[in-house]
Amino acid sequence: GFFLSIFHFAVWGTIAIALYLLSLYIIESIVFYNFDYKDEILKKFENNLPGKNLLEIGSGFGVFTIVGREKYGINTYGLEPGNEGFGGSFEISQEILTQNNIAKDVIKKGVGENIPFEDNFFDLVYSTNVLEHVNDPEKVLSEAIRVLACGGLAQIVVPNYGSFYDGHY
Repeated sequence: GFFLSIFHFAVWGTIAIALYLLSLYIIESIVFYNFDYKDEILKKFENNLPGKNLLEIGSGFGVFTIVGREKYGINTYGLEPGNEGFGGSFEISQEILTQNNIAKDVIKKGVGENIPFEDNFFDLVYSTNVLEHVNDPEKVLSEAIRVLACGGLAQIVVPNYGSFYDGHY
C-alpha cells in the first residue's frame, strides 16, 4: 500500500544518494586525493549498501567496481566495451582487478544493448555519462530494466546538453 511505497521510496532514495556520493567520492578521490569529507558523508549511507548486487553500465577502468566491493561490501559488477575506440579500458580494468585480487569476471566485456547478466539479478543499476554514447539508448534502458530485480533502483545520469555549461567534454 501507500506506506510501503513511501518506505521503498525512502530506502531507495537513500541508496540513490549513496551511489551518487560514492561516484563523486571515487572521481574526486582520483582527481583531488581528498578522501576525508566524502568518507564522512558516505558513512551515513553505508549500512544500506552491503550485500546489494549492483551493475555499473560503462564501468571504465573498474574503479567504482573495486571501491564498491572493497570499501563498502557491495557486490558490484561492471560492463565495459572492449572494442576499438575505448582506449583499452576493458583490458586495463582486467589488470586492475587482478592487482586487487578480485575475479576478472566481475567486469564483463559487452555493451548496454545486450547486458550479459540474468533477468532480475541486480538490486541497483547505475550508469553515468554513458547513455549518450550508445547506439540504441532505448534498448540500453530496456536491458537495464530486464536485469533489475523487482523493487530495484536504476540511476542513469546523462549530461544536460541544454545547459549553458557542459562539463562532460
